[in-house]
Amino acid sequence: MKIVIPEPVPFYSPFDEDHFFHWLQQIKGVIGVIRVNHGLEVTIDGEFDTENLFSLIALMTRYGLDMRCLKRYCLTVDKKYFASPNKYWHDAVFKDPMKRGSR
Repeated sequence: MKIVIPEPVPFYSPFDEDHFFHWLQQIKGVIGVIRVNHGLEVTIDGEFDTENLFSLIALMTRYGLDMRCLKRYCLTVDKKYFASPNKYWHDAVFKDPMKRGSR
Protein backbone atom coordinates (compact mmCIF):
# COMPACT_ATOMS: atom_id res chain seq x y z
CA MET A 1 0.00 0.00 0.00
CA LYS A 2 1.22 3.51 -0.77
CA ILE A 3 0.32 6.81 0.85
CA VAL A 4 1.57 10.27 -0.07
CA ILE A 5 2.32 12.57 2.84
CA PRO A 6 3.70 16.12 2.80
CA GLU A 7 7.43 16.60 3.24
CA PRO A 8 8.59 19.00 5.95
CA VAL A 9 9.74 22.28 4.43
CA PRO A 10 12.19 23.47 5.37
CA PHE A 11 14.36 21.08 7.29
CA TYR A 12 16.33 23.18 9.75
CA SER A 13 19.57 21.21 9.50
CA PRO A 14 20.91 18.07 7.87
CA PHE A 15 20.48 16.34 11.25
CA ASP A 16 16.82 17.37 11.34
CA GLU A 17 16.26 15.84 7.89
CA ASP A 18 18.14 12.66 8.89
CA HIS A 19 16.05 12.37 12.05
CA PHE A 20 12.77 12.74 10.17
CA PHE A 21 13.59 10.05 7.61
CA HIS A 22 15.05 7.73 10.24
CA TRP A 23 11.86 8.02 12.34
CA LEU A 24 9.65 7.52 9.29
CA GLN A 25 11.56 4.42 8.20
CA GLN A 26 11.42 2.97 11.72
CA ILE A 27 7.62 2.89 11.68
CA LYS A 28 6.50 -0.73 11.59
CA GLY A 29 5.59 -1.78 8.08
CA VAL A 30 7.29 1.11 6.23
CA ILE A 31 9.36 -0.53 3.52
CA GLY A 32 10.10 2.44 1.28
CA VAL A 33 10.04 6.21 1.02
CA ILE A 34 10.63 8.22 -2.13
CA ARG A 35 10.28 11.90 -2.91
CA VAL A 36 7.59 12.72 -5.46
CA ASN A 37 6.46 16.08 -6.83
CA HIS A 38 3.74 16.52 -4.22
CA GLY A 39 5.42 15.05 -1.12
CA LEU A 40 6.74 11.70 0.05
CA GLU A 41 5.38 8.42 -1.20
CA VAL A 42 5.49 6.00 1.72
CA THR A 43 5.15 2.29 0.95
CA ILE A 44 3.65 0.19 3.72
CA ASP A 45 3.94 -3.59 3.71
CA GLY A 46 0.32 -4.64 4.05
CA GLU A 47 -2.27 -2.40 5.66
CA PHE A 48 -2.00 0.20 8.40
CA ASP A 49 -2.49 -1.15 11.87
CA THR A 50 -3.06 0.78 15.08
CA GLU A 51 0.64 0.98 15.97
CA ASN A 52 1.96 2.27 12.66
CA LEU A 53 -0.90 4.73 12.13
CA PHE A 54 -0.37 6.13 15.63
CA SER A 55 3.38 6.46 14.93
CA LEU A 56 2.75 8.24 11.62
CA ILE A 57 0.32 10.64 13.32
CA ALA A 58 2.94 11.39 15.98
CA LEU A 59 5.65 12.05 13.39
CA MET A 60 3.42 14.27 11.27
CA THR A 61 2.28 16.17 14.37
CA ARG A 62 5.87 16.72 15.52
CA TYR A 63 6.79 18.16 12.10
CA GLY A 64 3.56 20.16 11.69
CA LEU A 65 2.51 18.37 8.51
CA ASP A 66 -0.95 18.48 6.95
CA MET A 67 -2.63 15.29 8.14
CA ARG A 68 -5.79 15.36 6.05
CA CYS A 69 -4.22 12.61 3.91
CA LEU A 70 -4.71 10.25 6.89
CA LYS A 71 -8.49 10.66 7.08
CA ARG A 72 -9.42 7.45 5.28
CA TYR A 73 -7.02 5.43 7.44
CA CYS A 74 -8.38 6.97 10.63
CA LEU A 75 -11.84 5.88 9.50
CA THR A 76 -10.81 2.29 8.79
CA VAL A 77 -8.13 1.41 11.36
CA ASP A 78 -9.87 1.26 14.73
CA LYS A 79 -12.35 3.99 13.78
CA LYS A 80 -13.69 4.37 17.31
CA TYR A 81 -10.20 5.31 18.53
CA PHE A 82 -8.72 7.24 15.59
CA ALA A 83 -11.86 9.18 14.65
CA SER A 84 -12.64 10.18 18.23
CA PRO A 85 -13.11 13.96 18.50
CA ASN A 86 -11.25 13.82 21.84
CA LYS A 87 -7.92 12.87 20.25
CA TYR A 88 -5.31 15.58 19.77
CA TRP A 89 -5.07 14.90 16.03
CA HIS A 90 -8.81 14.98 15.28
CA ASP A 91 -9.04 18.54 13.95
CA ALA A 92 -5.83 18.19 11.92
CA VAL A 93 -7.17 15.07 10.20
CA PHE A 94 -10.89 15.79 9.86
CA LYS A 95 -11.44 19.56 9.78
CA ASP A 96 -11.22 21.80 6.76
CA PRO A 97 -8.30 24.18 7.51
CA MET A 98 -10.41 27.11 6.37
CA LYS A 99 -12.99 26.26 9.08
CA ARG A 100 -10.69 25.34 11.98
CA GLY A 101 -11.20 28.63 13.77
CA SER A 102 -14.98 28.54 13.55
CA ARG A 103 -17.43 26.39 15.50
